[in-house]
Amino acid sequence: MYDTSFVYPVTAGIGPFNGSLVQPFKEYLHSLRPNYTYETIPYNYLASAYTLVLNPLFATVEKPQKCPNEPCSSYLISGGLTMVIPWIPQRDPQYTMVKVKSAPSIRADFSGLIKEELSFEDSDCDLFGQEGVLIGIRLCLKMNSAEPGMMKAGR
Repeated sequence: MYDTSFVYPVTAGIGPFNGSLVQPFKEYLHSLRPNYTYETIPYNYLASAYTLVLNPLFATVEKPQKCPNEPCSSYLISGGLTMVIPWIPQRDPQYTMVKVKSAPSIRADFSGLIKEELSFEDSDCDLFGQEGVLIGIRLCLKMNSAEPGMMKAGR
């Protein structure tokens, strides 16, 4: 058992994802350059997404629970202590651990290559790039009807 230096209420974790906000945000970004034919995403979104599951400040490696294929990696994305409000005070150096109860989190399991052929409709995909630049990406996501709560991703 660990001794407690002090206890106080905090807000922690990550809230549920509200997908209904994505389309209005994309429309707003498009309105900034109406004649630009490609989708745009702010760089800070891409930069943080790239290392989201690799950053121990936001995610913890977990044992996979629901992967249909091997290899499989699983992460618990909690936001870590960086998402705790108010900040954890540094009052007593003898107490280096923090316990946060009931912090909402998201578990993400990533499986290896799927052997079946994935087919996507154009509405499942977005194209990201810049006019005049040879590098771009087409990202496709859709719900997996065979396994509720799982998504298929491709390019």
